Amino acid sequence: MSEEKTVYFLGAGASNASDFTLPITDGFFRKDDLDLENFSELRKFIESTFHGILSENLNLEDVISHLELSVDRFGSFGKRPDTYLYDAREQFNQYVRMRLDYESVEGRLWCPKFKEIFQSLNPNDTIITLNYDLITENTLNATISHEKRAKENHALYTEMVQLLSLDIYCSGILGIDVPERKLESGWYLKLHGSTNWYYCSNPHCLGHQIMNVLTMPVGGRPRNCNSCGSPLEMAIVPPTMNKAFGKYPKLGIIWSLARQELASSTSIVFIGVSFRPSDYYLSWLVKSSFLGVKRKDKSVVVVDKCESVAHRIAKMIGVKPVHYDNIDSYISSRKENKKEMNG
Repeated sequence: MSEEKTVYFLGAGASNASDFTLPITDGFFRKDDLDLENFSELRKFIESTFHGILSENLNLEDVISHLELSVDRFGSFGKRPDTYLYDAREQFNQYVRMRLDYESVEGRLWCPKFKEIFQSLNPNDTIITLNYDLITENTLNATISHEKRAKENHALYTEMVQLLSLDIYCSGILGIDVPERKLESGWYLKLHGSTNWYYCSNPHCLGHQIMNVLTMPVGGRPRNCNSCGSPLEMAIVPPTMNKAFGKYPKLGIIWSLARQELASSTSIVFIGVSFRPSDYYLSWLVKSSFLGVKRKDKSVVVVDKCESVAHRIAKMIGVKPVHYDNIDSYISSRKENKKEMNG
């Protein structure tokens, strides 16, 4: 690893620590919301599945995992799932959008804390996020100027959109080819989908292999697939990843690129990533990138209010990270290090 390469790995704790204070996965659901008529089927599913657990104590990832298994023929033990479950799944998507869509602060949709970090991005640095919300891409677009994008091939979010829709074909050692792009450049990768990603759920449709990036008002419904007429569905990927690589277009490429970027990095910064036990694919992704004799050469930073997260990551990767309990202290440390380097 001769060239410095930093991967910033963002979890729900990062969006929660932003100016917009978005909810984390624990306590994501609010009882007053679920009492609304337009979430009646979702409430019915939650009440029948999580007996005696208050909605305020539910975890987002637990709900989506159980819901995905319930609408799957395997999860329902070969029986046809109850029809209301499909409405519950759609209402879940709408609820996630409602909770993660946020109002501007002082006329901006980007976060100054994120911007402070992203301003020092090098062209080969990568951002990986587990978050469904749009804070990171809004901040990237506000941080990196058009001139810098053109000069340094640094349009991370734009290239994420292209990655979802391009007809990428097999070629070379990496197994993929992205036209007019240096593969050693950095990426912006969303591993669990997004509130503005929509796809055709018909596996026999040509449009199934394309992820549409759409902007819609809360409560609005996406247009139908241009190829087969099926309704487009939001791509919110459960952490259990049950059949996810086959169901969600481009997801396999995104995870392959994430594995490549983590393995080739010289530094990884985890911000608000808790590594829940149910997210075993994520643990595998990170742990596998530290295999080999050079794993201890990587610099690892964990930014999380819970020091136990740093201990969990150290146990998983075999490298003791530097821990900061909040983003502000991490940013301050970066500034101090930069001053020392500049003399």
